[in-house]
Amino acid sequence: EDWGISLDDQLIIDTSNTGQIVGLGPAAPLVTTYGNHPISEAFENGRSFYPLARPVLIEPVDRVEATPLLLSNAQSYAESLSETGELNVDTQEAPEGPFNIGVVLTKDILAEEAPEVENSENETTATTESPSTENSETIETEEANAPETDSPTTEEQNDTESVDESSATSEKEARLVVIGNATFSTDGLFDQQLNGDVFLNSVTWLSNLDNSILSIRPKEITNRRIIMTVSRQIIVIVLALLVIPLVGLVGAGITWFRRR
Repeated sequence: EDWGISLDDQLIIDTSNTGQIVGLGPAAPLVTTYGNHPISEAFENGRSFYPLARPVLIEPVDRVEATPLLLSNAQSYAESLSETGELNVDTQEAPEGPFNIGVVLTKDILAEEAPEVENSENETTATTESPSTENSETIETEEANAPETDSPTTEEQNDTESVDESSATSEKEARLVVIGNATFSTDGLFDQQLNGDVFLNSVTWLSNLDNSILSIRPKEITNRRIIMTVSRQIIVIVLALLVIPLVGLVGAGITWFRRR
């Protein structure tokens, strides 16, 4: 709420059938539209999907800048689950999409963390009693005989004040990424399409590291080698050399006998 973000209780239903490209249903909206942000700068029209995603609602808040990151298809609806756990969509009504599935926020925290600078010369008050005439003469004499100390010039004071002001006004920024789906980065979906890149780029951007690389990472080659035990190897050999040819010969013999 402090950032102006809330999650809708409804689920996003994509009726464009684009999810069928990767074998998904309408309850897993496929995202091909990304916001203008460093996290998604290299994604272009790549695909990522978010099963059972909720719309992320944005309310304007002072000193908070919100940027949509993940947008659902224009042919999408927001529907609530029925008491039986079903989602019913009336496709006769106009689509309500696109919806925000992911949002990136930045907040200026300078006003919250800037230290309060007090003017000690103006606020310090003397609580001691004024000295007598004799004491004051003695003090004046001692001050007159005391060696002169180098006092900072006006320019040096101005330089010091400018350095203090620059350090006090250094830019500080809080960052937040909100995605209305928690399963898009699980083990089963991490390597699917751009899901892993969305998660890793978000973490890299949140870390605020210098010279951080936000891009699409190369996909690792899937190891499709089959490792079998000795007993399984024997079974495969018997099936390939004996059982399957024998079945073929028996079938051919039955066919020949019937035609005869």
